Amino acid sequence: MRRVILKLAGFMTGLLLLQAPAAPGQARIPASFSWSNDATMDGIAIPVIPAAPFSATVEVETTHHLPDGTTLTQKRTSKIARDFRGRTRQENELPLPAANGTKLTQVVLYDPDTRIRTLLFPASHNARQIVPRGPFQRAVETTNPPPDTLPLLLSQNLRSLVTIQSENLGIDFVDHMEVQHARQTQTFPEMLIGNDKPIIVVLEYWFSPELQVFLRANRDDPRSGSQMLAVKDLRREEPDDSLFQIPPDYKLVEGDQPVRVN
Repeated sequence: MRRVILKLAGFMTGLLLLQAPAAPGQARIPASFSWSNDATMDGIAIPVIPAAPFSATVEVETTHHLPDGTTLTQKRTSKIARDFRGRTRQENELPLPAANGTKLTQVVLYDPDTRIRTLLFPASHNARQIVPRGPFQRAVETTNPPPDTLPLLLSQNLRSLVTIQSENLGIDFVDHMEVQHARQTQTFPEMLIGNDKPIIVVLEYWFSPELQVFLRANRDDPRSGSQMLAVKDLRREEPDDSLFQIPPDYKLVEGDQPVRVN
C-alpha cells in the first residue's frame, strides 16, 4: 500500500493559515476565509474567542469555465467547531488521495490557554503537537475588528494597493442568525501580480458578528472562476470535549520525525 509521508516544515506553511489565533501580546486577529495556494477560498478561519461555542460543516463549490467551453466543478467540505473556552477544531480534506482512492483528512486543534496546536491524521492515527516557545502572554482583548476578505498570501504592501469598494446591503438572517450582508468590489491594479490589466474580483458575503465567522459567501474571480461558500448544520450548543483532545488510540509523533498520513 502506498503511504503518504509529510515533513512538518513544508506542510505547516499552508496549514497555519487555516486558523486565526491572536498572537501573544497583540490585539485579536480579524475573522477571515481560509485560502488555498492559488488564492481561492477553501473554507473559513475560526477566530479564537470565548463564550461563542458552535459546530458546523462548511461547503465550498468552485466553478471554472475554460476557454474551450469545458466547465470544471470542484467541491470541498470541512468540519469546524469552537467551545466555550475558545478552543478550536478544524477538519479538512487533504489534496492527497489515499492508495484506495478515498479522501484523506487532517484535523487541526488549537488551545488558546496553552497555545499548543495539535495535528491529527485519522487515516494513520498519528498526531503531532507544535508547542510555542517563549514566555506566555495573553492576547489583548479588544473589540472585534472588521473581517479580512483578501487572500492571506498577499503581503501587507500588496494589500495596501488593492482598491476595495464596499456596499452595505443591510441586516439579513441565515439559519435564524442575524448577519451583516455586504458586497465588495476588489480591484487589483495593473502589474500588481503580473497582470497587464486591472483584475476585478466581486465578493458578496453574509457575516455573523456574534460568532465572528462568514456563514455565506459568493466570490467571482476571473482567474479562478466563481465560488459559493455555505455553512451548514450549524449547532450553537457546546461541542463534546473529546473533539478537542488527542484520541487515546493515536500515536504522538515526537521531534522532527516525519508524519505518516495514511
